[in-house]
Amino acid sequence: MQMDKKDLADRIFDFHDAFTEYSLRNPDVLDRIPDRAILVFLDAEDSAFNEKNKKLCRESRRLQEKAGEIAGPLVYITMTRAREGKAATVISVKTEDEI
Repeated sequence: MQMDKKDLADRIFDFHDAFTEYSLRNPDVLDRIPDRAILVFLDAEDSAFNEKNKKLCRESRRLQEKAGEIAGPLVYITMTRAREGKAATVISVKTEDEI
């Protein structure tokens, strides 16, 4: 299935919302995220989404650096998507150095 920009953005927002809820229940996860980090949400079941989102986040960091801004490290958050009756799940949180 081809993923357009809207589908990509919707999935990123869904993962962001789920991660926010997760971090409210598990605030210690935030200790693993450096200041100014760019969160790269990865879907445990969709490598095509992952490649598109990694490319988007690398480009975002490149544009920040080009504009003279301090760009933080990429932090990869692997999750499962929410399913009927089951919330999204955070599987791992890894910095660039841990990949």
